[in-house]
Amino acid sequence: MTTRTSSHALNAGGGNNESLMPPGRAGYVGGGDQDYWHALIDEKAAAAFLGLTERTMQAYRQKGGGPKYIHLSSRCLRYRRIWLLEYAEARVRTSTSDPGKGAA
Repeated sequence: MTTRTSSHALNAGGGNNESLMPPGRAGYVGGGDQDYWHALIDEKAAAAFLGLTERTMQAYRQKGGGPKYIHLSSRCLRYRRIWLLEYAEARVRTSTSDPGKGAA
Protein backbone atom coordinates (compact mmCIF):
# COMPACT_ATOMS: atom_id res chain seq x y z
CA MET A 1 0.00 0.00 0.00
CA THR A 2 1.30 3.45 -0.91
CA THR A 3 0.85 6.34 1.49
CA ARG A 4 1.69 9.95 0.84
CA THR A 5 2.59 12.73 3.22
CA SER A 6 -0.35 15.05 3.81
CA SER A 7 -0.16 18.77 3.10
CA HIS A 8 -0.28 19.35 6.86
CA ALA A 9 2.83 17.20 7.30
CA LEU A 10 4.63 19.21 4.62
CA ASN A 11 4.23 22.35 6.71
CA ALA A 12 4.95 20.64 10.02
CA GLY A 13 8.72 20.76 9.57
CA GLY A 14 8.99 24.00 11.52
CA GLY A 15 10.99 25.81 8.88
CA ASN A 16 13.65 23.18 8.30
CA ASN A 17 14.06 21.20 5.10
CA GLU A 18 13.03 17.92 6.69
CA SER A 19 9.50 18.32 5.31
CA LEU A 20 10.88 18.70 1.76
CA MET A 21 12.91 15.51 1.83
CA PRO A 22 12.41 12.90 -0.91
CA PRO A 23 10.31 9.75 -0.49
CA GLY A 24 11.44 7.16 2.02
CA ARG A 25 12.94 9.90 4.16
CA ALA A 26 9.87 11.94 5.06
CA GLY A 27 6.98 9.52 5.51
CA TYR A 28 6.46 8.62 1.84
CA VAL A 29 6.37 4.91 1.06
CA GLY A 30 6.59 3.57 -2.48
CA GLY A 31 7.81 5.00 -5.77
CA GLY A 32 11.24 6.47 -6.30
CA ASP A 33 12.64 9.93 -5.77
CA GLN A 34 12.22 10.65 -9.47
CA ASP A 35 8.51 9.71 -9.37
CA TYR A 36 7.82 11.90 -6.35
CA TRP A 37 9.67 15.04 -7.47
CA HIS A 38 8.53 14.92 -11.11
CA ALA A 39 4.91 13.85 -10.61
CA LEU A 40 2.28 16.39 -11.64
CA ILE A 41 0.30 17.89 -8.76
CA ASP A 42 -2.68 20.24 -8.77
CA GLU A 43 -2.82 23.85 -7.62
CA LYS A 44 -4.10 22.99 -4.15
CA ALA A 45 -1.22 20.59 -3.48
CA ALA A 46 1.30 23.03 -4.96
CA ALA A 47 0.03 25.84 -2.73
CA ALA A 48 0.24 23.58 0.33
CA PHE A 49 3.78 22.54 -0.64
CA LEU A 50 4.87 26.20 -0.66
CA GLY A 51 2.74 27.20 2.32
CA LEU A 52 0.69 29.62 0.20
CA THR A 53 -2.99 29.95 -0.67
CA GLU A 54 -4.48 28.87 -3.97
CA ARG A 55 -5.39 32.50 -4.61
CA THR A 56 -1.74 33.51 -4.27
CA MET A 57 -0.77 30.84 -6.81
CA GLN A 58 -3.42 32.24 -9.18
CA ALA A 59 -2.09 35.76 -8.74
CA TYR A 60 1.46 34.58 -9.50
CA ARG A 61 0.23 33.02 -12.75
CA GLN A 62 -1.62 36.19 -13.75
CA LYS A 63 1.12 38.67 -12.88
CA GLY A 64 4.16 36.46 -13.48
CA GLY A 65 7.02 35.73 -11.14
CA GLY A 66 5.64 32.47 -9.79
CA PRO A 67 6.79 28.89 -10.21
CA LYS A 68 6.71 27.13 -13.59
CA TYR A 69 3.53 25.19 -14.38
CA ILE A 70 1.96 23.11 -17.13
CA HIS A 71 -1.23 24.39 -18.76
CA LEU A 72 -3.06 21.23 -19.89
CA SER A 73 -6.39 22.92 -20.65
CA SER A 74 -8.39 25.98 -19.67
CA ARG A 75 -9.40 24.28 -16.41
CA CYS A 76 -6.45 22.02 -15.80
CA LEU A 77 -2.95 23.03 -14.81
CA ARG A 78 -0.28 21.17 -12.95
CA TYR A 79 3.01 21.76 -11.16
CA ARG A 80 5.99 19.50 -10.55
CA ARG A 81 7.35 19.42 -6.99
CA ILE A 82 10.88 19.86 -8.33
CA TRP A 83 9.84 23.18 -9.94
CA LEU A 84 8.28 24.33 -6.67
CA LEU A 85 11.43 23.41 -4.75
CA GLU A 86 13.60 25.26 -7.31
CA TYR A 87 11.29 28.29 -7.03
CA ALA A 88 11.58 28.33 -3.24
CA GLU A 89 15.36 27.74 -3.24
CA ALA A 90 15.87 30.67 -5.66
CA ARG A 91 14.31 32.95 -3.03
CA VAL A 92 16.58 32.07 -0.13
CA ARG A 93 18.08 35.18 1.48
CA THR A 94 20.52 35.67 4.34
CA SER A 95 19.29 39.13 5.37
CA THR A 96 16.77 41.79 4.41
CA SER A 97 19.50 43.62 2.48
CA ASP A 98 20.42 40.50 0.46
CA PRO A 99 19.18 41.10 -3.12
CA GLY A 100 19.53 37.42 -4.08
CA LYS A 101 21.50 35.68 -6.81
CA GLY A 102 19.75 37.37 -9.75
CA ALA A 103 20.71 40.92 -8.71
CA ALA A 104 23.49 42.67 -10.57
